[in-house]
Amino acid sequence: MKTILPSLLCLASLLSAQEPPKDPFIKEAKKNSAPPPAAAIEDRTNIALLVETFTLPQSLHASLLAEEEGREKLHPRVLAAVKDGTATLDAFHFVRTRSGTRSRLHSSEEFIFPVDWNTAAPETGLQYPKSFEMQPMGDVFEFEPVFENDGAAISVNSSFTRARFHGFRPAQADRTKLGAVVASISRPQVLSSVRMLPGIPSLLGSHSHEGGTLLVFGTPQLLRIEPPAQPVSKGAGNFSLTPRIVSLDRKTAWELLRQHPDGGPQLAAALQKLLASKQAVLEHISTLTGTPGTRVVHDSGGQFYYGSEFDPPFPGLPASPAVDEKTPAQRAVPPNPASVTAFECRQLGFRCEMEPVLTAHQTDLASINLSVSFTHHNGDVQDEHWSTHYPQLPLFLEQNVTTDIIQALGSTILVGTLSPPGETGINGRKDEARAWLLLLETVME
Repeated sequence: MKTILPSLLCLASLLSAQEPPKDPFIKEAKKNSAPPPAAAIEDRTNIALLVETFTLPQSLHASLLAEEEGREKLHPRVLAAVKDGTATLDAFHFVRTRSGTRSRLHSSEEFIFPVDWNTAAPETGLQYPKSFEMQPMGDVFEFEPVFENDGAAISVNSSFTRARFHGFRPAQADRTKLGAVVASISRPQVLSSVRMLPGIPSLLGSHSHEGGTLLVFGTPQLLRIEPPAQPVSKGAGNFSLTPRIVSLDRKTAWELLRQHPDGGPQLAAALQKLLASKQAVLEHISTLTGTPGTRVVHDSGGQFYYGSEFDPPFPGLPASPAVDEKTPAQRAVPPNPASVTAFECRQLGFRCEMEPVLTAHQTDLASINLSVSFTHHNGDVQDEHWSTHYPQLPLFLEQNVTTDIIQALGSTILVGTLSPPGETGINGRKDEARAWLLLLETVME
């Protein structure tokens, strides 16, 4: 027994010496390993939100809440009030985005007004603007949704701001002199953090003003993005992105979105019919081409320069005789008019900025970060209290949507709205009652 055991030990040591050492940089496949996890819901689903704003008398708002199931049925009863003319749909906004992404819609006139004035001229009391601020007059909506329970509910943080200009009012230290003016602005805001159910309208908030009520409703939709049924030909592998902006009557656009809340091919087909019948207008179309992961930009329009800093008028000084050796005579100094001492530049027209990539789990789905805007010079600020001695201040109209979406290659979808603002109050602006819809076609070539 003692002689057999040493022999077995020697044999085992020889066998182990013949096995090659394992390479530590080569990982062995695990037996019964689980398949790679499927794509998360965030990688193949968009969240869309339709925002509707209604104005109605406070008394009607109170009576609707007092009815049976007033809060649960508030939205359909407001729609009925719009139909019978006792309430008004004054705006709607639509934006498509991804879970955990903050999107922004901006539809306003950029109102530049003075906030700092120089010392009044001795004789006339004229004060001249020294520095300025800009505030957007219109609607600004921000929206950040997050999935809960794989999309069974959506947690939404949102902000809706509506600013209006109510004219300048005189600010005079001496009421017999010209003095300066102060801008009167209202800026109601609705901030909310709510849990919402897909397809169910929710009241995001309200604002009461001058006997009326502004109600802000939001209706979310989960938009599952399916890859194309047939493999997409990718050619050289370049993205080709074609944004189209179509304008039409607000109520018509609103009804289309209520019929096609996913903003997909059926909506695009309906808009084509309206374009053919001239009930809709193609405001813009462009194509941006680039490789995945590359930022592509389209700019159209001119550059607008305007004065941003000014010197006030100088009334001049009369001649004065010498008083003594220390105070010699002075010649008359002629008056000088007001002058522009600095300029700024604003890019006008359409600007499209996009960055597309193929998603990690689906090679026929694209993830696109984008910003599309339209800027227009809307004349100069005018007001009954804005003196002809004051400088000209330009008024810019800006419509913008910034978001991040998932899109199937070869498809055309509604991304968001770029509607012009309503009655901002600047220069007597009236509501155009038009909606601008941004559609995006994405292919690979």
